Amino acid sequence: MVVHRFFHDALAVYGLVFLLTFVVPDSYVFGLSKFMYPYFVAAYLFAAKETAAQAILRRGNRWTWLAGVTVVYLVLFHFYGYDSYIYTTGYKCVSLRHAEIRWGQLATDLFRMCIGFAGSGMLLLLLKQLLGAFPPKHPQGIWPAVAALGRASLGIYIVSGYINPQLLRLPVEGFHLGSTLLVAVVVLLGTYVITRGISRIRILDNLLLGWR
Repeated sequence: MVVHRFFHDALAVYGLVFLLTFVVPDSYVFGLSKFMYPYFVAAYLFAAKETAAQAILRRGNRWTWLAGVTVVYLVLFHFYGYDSYIYTTGYKCVSLRHAEIRWGQLATDLFRMCIGFAGSGMLLLLLKQLLGAFPPKHPQGIWPAVAALGRASLGIYIVSGYINPQLLRLPVEGFHLGSTLLVAVVVLLGTYVITRGISRIRILDNLLLGWR
């Protein structure tokens, strides 16, 4: 909101904030917020500069784009391991106090971003192709529901971050794919309802959801 209102979406300011994320400590939930920052800004700028983004995509065949991004994602996924999770290795890689750069941590951070953007691009391009191949027959089709979940995804991510740790503490044994999927769907729908409620309160929408 600040960069948009006072700096007119200057890319240099967004870039400066991005560099600062490597220095700001990971205390509390800052690590997760910093991890989400480049994705949030990229999606916002992609929507704000929609014409330019579409021009880039039109320069090549969409199936070629999809195939290329999928290959990149699969190659990176081969190297994805326990230390790749933001929850296990954190984010901060620069210490001003000791004038030190943790190069291994920086490599992990950049790797996470690359695979995150590749996976996101793969799914977005796939959805785009499906939308073109199977257009909705009427406004109440499945695609408006997918779009609604996408618009609420940031709130869903935040709210589920408070719910999922509590579910992991439950003394439940014998979880399998079916029960896990059922729990995921229930949590998804519940967090969507909560997010929609938050978005209807302007001050909470501004502070928690970026006033989308």
